[in-house]
Amino acid sequence: MTAVEVLTVRRVDKGTLRAVARVRLAGCIEIAGVRVLQQVGGDPWVAFPQVPARRRADGGGSGWSRIVEVVEPTVAVELREAVLAAWQAAPR
Repeated sequence: MTAVEVLTVRRVDKGTLRAVARVRLAGCIEIAGVRVLQQVGGDPWVAFPQVPARRRADGGGSGWSRIVEVVEPTVAVELREAVLAAWQAAPR
């Protein structure tokens, strides 16, 4: 099991954005900008940091690109569960 430590959780509650977190993986990698999102009436989920994608010369290709992706499924699940638990425990 990988050590996941949630360093900070800042509640936002604006639109679908509920919170922004900073996490540390295995004691040596920090990821800022991990987001907790939730649509009205839906379950919350965790999204990793993203930046606007560049448009192609023909004007297509807009959207978002991930900055960080956790490719090991068990680590990704552990990280998501830790962030959601920290968000739910954070004072309102």
